[in-house]
Amino acid sequence: MFIAAVARPRFDENVIVLFSGKIGIFSFVVKEPAQRNSKNRTAGTMETKPIQSVTKDITRACWIDKVLPAIRAKWPASDSNNPIFLQQDNARPHIGNDFKFIEAARQDGFDIRLCFQPSNSPDLNVLDLGFFGAIQNFQYHKSPKNVDELVEAVEISFDEMKAKQLNHVFLTLQC
Repeated sequence: MFIAAVARPRFDENVIVLFSGKIGIFSFVVKEPAQRNSKNRTAGTMETKPIQSVTKDITRACWIDKVLPAIRAKWPASDSNNPIFLQQDNARPHIGNDFKFIEAARQDGFDIRLCFQPSNSPDLNVLDLGFFGAIQNFQYHKSPKNVDELVEAVEISFDEMKAKQLNHVFLTLQC
């Protein structure tokens, strides 16, 4: 499972990219030592495993420790005085108006707000309908064989997505 943070890219009048819109993609994995020997590795070798149950606490930590710092680092300075809305679907582990998140989101002069996508509104779900479909196509060409390779393939696919493709996703779903 991943949290992807994207925004609509910004271009100048000559269609030169000013802001790619790509904030980051963050995986829900842990590194643990292997408990037993196998033909692939010895006991004690660090292996990557997906987090089996993503809870509100894990989601909150990802938003606060990974997503918010990435937004602050990459967000265009010209838009930093405008509110930034982070949209999430209505899955149970997602956080609502959480005090810890709100406190962290208000730091450094940013106005970052968390909101839920309206129920049964796939037309407002840019990530599922457009973005993940586009990077999934890239990722399929990599044929990952384990969790590390899958995470790497998704991250590479995220990096390879061009700002114009991401903009097209937003424009397609804008109608």
